[in-house]
Amino acid sequence: MRYQNIFEESWDILIILDACRFDFFREIYQDYFSGELEKRKSRGSNTGEWLTKTFTDKYDLTYISSNPYVNSFGLTLSECNPKFSYDWKATNHFSHTIDVWLDGWDESIGTVHPHEVNMAYFESQNKDKNKKNPSLYPTTFTIFISKLGRHLG
Repeated sequence: MRYQNIFEESWDILIILDACRFDFFREIYQDYFSGELEKRKSRGSNTGEWLTKTFTDKYDLTYISSNPYVNSFGLTLSECNPKFSYDWKATNHFSHTIDVWLDGWDESIGTVHPHEVNMAYFESQNKDKNKKNPSLYPTTFTIFISKLGRHLG
């Protein structure tokens, strides 16, 4: 199995499913996507490590974030989560960050509903159709969103 490297791939839309298990996703992806699904080894065992190993340069990207680890305020990962010892910050790596988590957080489900990320993506595409905009969807640790999500959004 090869390592994931998003910059060696040709893509127009990059959907990042934070903490999504491949075995589960393999079972349902054809309900939502077409094409071949390939398993890749992640560059990190947690979100912070993955960010620091994946985004090492400055990129002309608008990053759509459902997680405050990727923010437009110039906060480092270690400032967002004391368990991290990373000085990485989104403002050093992305031309623009959309902080969906700031206004889209839903206390009733304990995360950002994926619909909020979708809406931010579509709005960003309307502003600049030629810009690549990776979208970070919320962690799947909030397992109840699947039941509740049927009634939301």
